[in-house]
Amino acid sequence: MQLTSKKSPTISATRGLILTPTRELAAQCLGMMTAMAKFTSLRAALVVGGAKNVNAQAAELRTRPDVIVATPGRLIDHLTNSSGVDLDDLEFLILDEADRLLDL
Repeated sequence: MQLTSKKSPTISATRGLILTPTRELAAQCLGMMTAMAKFTSLRAALVVGGAKNVNAQAAELRTRPDVIVATPGRLIDHLTNSSGVDLDDLEFLILDEADRLLDL
């Protein structure tokens, strides 16, 4: 049995979102994901407060990376204030340390 996606792999779309409670944990997740996907064409973006300026992150999100690794606050900021940024094609949501996320 073969798993197929709703979208063609050639169409740029963000299909995965990893939410973490802290920017340090988000950076760690991105590092592990990058290492594991080293020989694939997967692209990931880090969206956290205090790392890059908001405009650089928005520009990166508009390129529709395959996976976004983010903290909730900065992600909400982009979804509400950055034009052309959405999660319409999202297929997978990972809540890293969900108990801490819900405490926030």
